[in-house]
Amino acid sequence: MAVINLKNRVLVYPNKGKLLVCSDLHGNKRDYLKVMKGFTERRDSGEDVYLLFLGDLVHGPQESRQINRGEIYVDDSEFVLRHFMAMGDHYGGNVSCLLGNHEHGHVGGPHTSKYCSDEVLSLESKFPPEERDKVLQWMSGLPLIAITQTGVILSHGATAPSITSIEDVLNVSYEGHSEKDVNDMFYVAILELLWRRGASKKETEGYLKAVRMGHQKNKIAVFGHEIIEEGYCSDEINQFVFSSSFGVKDEKKVCLELDLARHYSFASDFREGIEILRLWPDLQENEAFRYQFARKSIEKGHYNEAIFSLTETEDCPQRNFLLGSAYYYKFKQGDQEALSQAESYFRKTLAEDYSNAEAHFRLGELLEAKADVIVEESRSSRLDSLRYYSQSITYDPRYQETATKSIERVRARLKD
Repeated sequence: MAVINLKNRVLVYPNKGKLLVCSDLHGNKRDYLKVMKGFTERRDSGEDVYLLFLGDLVHGPQESRQINRGEIYVDDSEFVLRHFMAMGDHYGGNVSCLLGNHEHGHVGGPHTSKYCSDEVLSLESKFPPEERDKVLQWMSGLPLIAITQTGVILSHGATAPSITSIEDVLNVSYEGHSEKDVNDMFYVAILELLWRRGASKKETEGYLKAVRMGHQKNKIAVFGHEIIEEGYCSDEINQFVFSSSFGVKDEKKVCLELDLARHYSFASDFREGIEILRLWPDLQENEAFRYQFARKSIEKGHYNEAIFSLTETEDCPQRNFLLGSAYYYKFKQGDQEALSQAESYFRKTLAEDYSNAEAHFRLGELLEAKADVIVEESRSSRLDSLRYYSQSITYDPRYQETATKSIERVRARLKD
């Protein structure tokens, strides 16, 4: 059965099959491809499955150091858009996306500036004129809500009290808000649905009744937009919010899978492993265990065990920091060969997670020690150590006293 698109504002799903729902990728190519791989394998095998993104496919960090929550990555919105549009052409209504506040900036909404002065103009400048026009035309046709016959209504943000009927949604214009401040959008009727992060039980009840079509009974509002560090949360009654990618650690990222043939009465009906699916289940079970084991091994002084447990884990800042720490303590115990390994892993950590104050401080210590070991590099190593000591204070004031003493000591050696 086909998905019905009403005036490019409302999607209506059939009462059979499965609906895979994801939220807020913000240009994360790795997570996007993980979702797409899962969907295409199931669809191409003949399964009756649909894929819906809840908006904010675009606008991620321009540099890894801009990230202070979740996993480190650099925006690839250009790829995500091109690939998603091609997937839409191939799979038709089985692949859909709702309008998010970041897409709205390209088709009449305020221009966001989270990671650069104008994320809208920055992204549009990456496409040649003809392709850019196609992207903007596609964005202008993204619906605002999705209706299922399961009792679940989906949108980008939390429920909007200003919506009094489904006609409000069907007739809303996306244009005319580009000069507004983003904070003003919380008070724009209907389109507040793109910005709100939460609603009361009473507001949600009113919204669910307002968007009712025919005799269906809407029971639960599902949305994204907010960063949920644990992956999802709900009031267990009529609201469920979740995070599939942005701002969340890999092991916590979730997607939602709805059985379009059943009816859900309460948000508490969504179950782990059935409706609530981890995006990276293997990482959650295996790598999270390895990280925990490595931390405990380091605490106990079993550094080689920690190193061995991390050898097959994925290259990421968390892994590199733990490996750097294991080699760091080996060096502190007199293993001179561990110095270069510790330095290498801490540098890798900071290349993707520059705000890690502990890595800065330890790298400062290592470089200070290196200056005494490799005489020909002593001056450059000491100068580098000053920089890392200073950065440890910048990113964590708790290092103020310790790092300041280290800086004074290194400066004295530079004068010798």
